[in-house]
Amino acid sequence: MVPEGAPCERAEDRPAPLGCSPSGRCVAGEDSRNDAAVDALPDPVIPPACENTVVCPDGGTKTYFQCGSDCYIPCSTSAPFSTANMICETGADRIARVNTISTQECFEGHLATLTDEARIGLVQSPDATSPGEGWIWTNGVPLGFANWLSPPEPNDGDGSENGYEPRAASYPSGRWHDTRCTGPSRRVLCEVGH
Repeated sequence: MVPEGAPCERAEDRPAPLGCSPSGRCVAGEDSRNDAAVDALPDPVIPPACENTVVCPDGGTKTYFQCGSDCYIPCSTSAPFSTANMICETGADRIARVNTISTQECFEGHLATLTDEARIGLVQSPDATSPGEGWIWTNGVPLGFANWLSPPEPNDGDGSENGYEPRAASYPSGRWHDTRCTGPSRRVLCEVGH
């Protein structure tokens, strides 16, 4: 809000903007009303499919988007895989899965607004013998559709399968890569599925 009495920007050949006096000073009224209207906007309506009790780590905020009948809840904060998985299983259904092309296309539109990577619920079996095999969703469903950043993902960090990167994350572009379990925190992204 522009304080009362502060200069208002205006062109010489145009009338003063809302909330400005003819002398070019801010006056109470229009400016205050506009700011109050913004401050009084109701909280966003949570779609019924998105009802959840997710508590984002470190006081982060959550938003919502839907892809088909599933709802996704990105947190503004990050966590290691095990913490993200626990947050999602406790407050929603699971850490996010992207198991169809249509879900991936929907995801890409929403993830593009994020500035960092998001955890997805894709894990690699400890029995895998190459970086590209043994990937399953945290609910045990085998990987059918994949959107790896290719080449070189998945690569297990050093290109040989030694269990170094048995989890997956999604770049804001929507492309996936394998990551370490205990590696850097990534944005928490939960799913409420139906």
